[in-house]
Amino acid sequence: MTESAAIPPIEQLIIDKLTNQISEEDNQRLDELLVTDSHVQELWQQMLQVHSLKKLVSFNRTYNAESSWQALQDKLAASDATGTMLQAVAPAPVVKMSGRKWLRYAAAAVVGGIVVTAGVMFFQNRHNAAGDLKLQLANGKSISVEQNENLKDVFATAGNVDANGINTLSVPKTRSYKLQLTDGTQVWMNAATDLNFPYQFNGSSREVTVKGEAYFKVAQNAGAPFVVKVNGVKISVLGTEFNVKAYPGEPMQISLVNGKVSVESDNDKQLLQPGEAVDLQSDKKLSKANFDETMVLGWMHGIYYFKNEELGNIVPAIERWFDVQVKLDNPSLAKIHITGALEKQKSITDFLDMLSKTTSISYVMTGGEISLRK
Repeated sequence: MTESAAIPPIEQLIIDKLTNQISEEDNQRLDELLVTDSHVQELWQQMLQVHSLKKLVSFNRTYNAESSWQALQDKLAASDATGTMLQAVAPAPVVKMSGRKWLRYAAAAVVGGIVVTAGVMFFQNRHNAAGDLKLQLANGKSISVEQNENLKDVFATAGNVDANGINTLSVPKTRSYKLQLTDGTQVWMNAATDLNFPYQFNGSSREVTVKGEAYFKVAQNAGAPFVVKVNGVKISVLGTEFNVKAYPGEPMQISLVNGKVSVESDNDKQLLQPGEAVDLQSDKKLSKANFDETMVLGWMHGIYYFKNEELGNIVPAIERWFDVQVKLDNPSLAKIHITGALEKQKSITDFLDMLSKTTSISYVMTGGEISLRK
């Protein structure tokens, strides 16, 4: 390289590499620095996590669930067409970054969303997932639901259906689905999630039960409040958008994006404003705080985002999205803090390789079992 061809700043080199615009010479130089310079390693991880979240920056008050969901479906469909595996973007080690610097990099990573027309449909996020979507009818009959199958058609093929009976829609590991209930309420369901609901809502309320994680965009009906029951907690709304995370054995959280909701447990009651979330404590009290929409709602865009999160809390998400069993050979591994993103489009080995490079953790993968060790 001549004197006139000045070496770009490290930040620019990283941006060029992330956007596949880096020259062979600069790429070699950056790779060498990533091996030898801890500062460059940290900067790479900081910018990598922003790059992974480039389609999530519109969450703050302008978040459009339908656009984000359809963008994910389009991306996954393209992956299926080319034979690309669903994968994961690796997390970064814990690093500090100022808000101004973070926003500067985030702004460089912004891309637009795609508008989608809402319909009474189930959306399947990949064709070769580990299990089928199941609809268990109130009469005990079980039906497999195909990709993009109309909800009304599913019930029509079932024959006599109890309009008021409770049906259960089960989304298996690795899958994500969207459906529209007969009242117009839209529900986005994450992997390993069950939704109990009637075919028709009657009376003065609309009631469903969820186990797992789901995002609700509730159709307004002042005469019939919408009620979500989860783990002994009741969420009451008229028309709003919120996320419920309630997987067995994990902390429960209810996060409000738009409107207002009332959350009630056996020992407490809280009214949420947009941007607020409640966690259910062991004593059934509700703890209220603000939440980060990027982190909470990233799953709808095919990304789990972790910020200084313990590895032990990330393992269940890995198991749900990739249908694997993760074992920690040393209990201390669960306490290692990680910042980064897990992307559903990429392979689990990408995540594990980066994890081993940026931490003291190594892994052994045998079939569907992963052992993490120091």
